[in-house]
Amino acid sequence: MAKRVNDQQREDVLRLHFIDRLSSRGIAAQLGMARRTVRHIIQGRRPSEARPAVKRETELGLYQDAIKKELAETPAMNAPAMLERLRVLGYAGGISVLRARLRVLRLVRISRSFRTSRRGPPSASKWTGRSWAMCSRES
Repeated sequence: MAKRVNDQQREDVLRLHFIDRLSSRGIAAQLGMARRTVRHIIQGRRPSEARPAVKRETELGLYQDAIKKELAETPAMNAPAMLERLRVLGYAGGISVLRARLRVLRLVRISRSFRTSRRGPPSASKWTGRSWAMCSRES
C-alpha cells in the first residue's frame, strides 16, 4: 500500500523546488520519494488523485453497424473475410481487434439463442439414462 504524503514532506518538496531550485530528480533522491510524486506535488495535485477516464471511440467502433449487418447475413463469417469487407469501407485497423469484437458479438448471439423454451428442459430421467449407459463400464 502506498504511503501518504504529509504536509511536512509537501513543504519540503516545494521549498527544495522553488527556493533551492533542485530538480525533481534531486528532490526525489534527497527525500526518498518517487519522482512522479514529486512532480505531482510541484504541479499542485495530490498524488492519489486519479484522473477521470476519458471514453474514447475505437476505430472499429465506427464500423459496428456494418459488422452487425454482415453477421446477420452470414453468421459464420470469419475475421479475415470480415476484414476484407471492412477494408472496402475504409477500416485501417488490425485483425486482432476485429477477432476480439467478433467473439464478443457472437457470444451475445449464442447466449440469446439458448434461452429456455416454454416447454422447459428435456426430461432428466431420459438424459441421465442415456448418459449412464454411455459412461458405465461393466465387465
